Amino acid sequence: MFPRIVLTLTTLLLVAASTPAQGYFPLDSGITWELTGPPEQPDWTLIMGAESLWNGHLCHPRTELLGQQLAGTTYWSADQTGAILLHGLEAPPGGIGTWFFDPPVVYLDPELATGEQKTSTTDVYEVTPHGNQFYGEHTVVLTCVSRDAVTTPLGTFAAISVSTTWPDTPAPAPWRYASDAELAYGLGTGPVRIRQAGGLDPTWLLTGLSGLDVTAARPLPAPPALTAGPNPFNPATTLRFENPATGPVRLEVFDLAGRRVDVIRDQVLGAGTHTAAWRPHDLASGVYLARLRTMAGDATTWLLLLE
Repeated sequence: MFPRIVLTLTTLLLVAASTPAQGYFPLDSGITWELTGPPEQPDWTLIMGAESLWNGHLCHPRTELLGQQLAGTTYWSADQTGAILLHGLEAPPGGIGTWFFDPPVVYLDPELATGEQKTSTTDVYEVTPHGNQFYGEHTVVLTCVSRDAVTTPLGTFAAISVSTTWPDTPAPAPWRYASDAELAYGLGTGPVRIRQAGGLDPTWLLTGLSGLDVTAARPLPAPPALTAGPNPFNPATTLRFENPATGPVRLEVFDLAGRRVDVIRDQVLGAGTHTAAWRPHDLASGVYLARLRTMAGDATTWLLLLE
């Protein structure tokens, strides 16, 4: 954030309503996360503070310790869509300074499916004794790496893993928080894993959690494979899936070019087995992809529409 975190991959720093974003990134004051890495690496301790006014915005400060040393403080909020926003970062005295983003940058969107991206455009400022110094407009890309469960010493959690990419220029740039890191957030838990982008070591895993009931954060079972029958089909097929718990469900169909051609379900459904008929209209014969999105993760299956 601080320099080693932003500019190297040796010490990565982590960041985190339908399903509220706070389900993955709790903003309650007093929550403390401890993440342990390899023996040669210091641990991360993240402490969420009470909401307060910072640079004109109501934010939740999060104190971030690397070993026994203060790495810095980051400032977070949630918007009306459920996304988690990073407002800026503040280094300890003698560090890289204080930086804020206007508007804040999206660092977690629980609605993203694997491979999907969300782009933020922000103005970067440094707070100096002589006023705020403008460092230009930057486009930041948030990528959903996966929605796979993550196993930690505290248990296995349904999770969303994301990475954030800042522009290459100017570089190195001290405001590029957690750039080159892959950050996993557990449902009902918050940060559960930090590792290098691309899933490479070193890896930090959640080993301690206080101020939050970890038993309430047990993962939802991963959804079983989405199935369809008959398949191949003409003129209609029935898709079958399990919804692990009551929550939002979206079932949609894409062609091989990645274009969405139909939305079959987009609603809150109860837990249990569900079926949905699909009778395509005005679509050419060929192969299509059905994708199911639930609170517990995604599932896909191929569909073959015959002439």
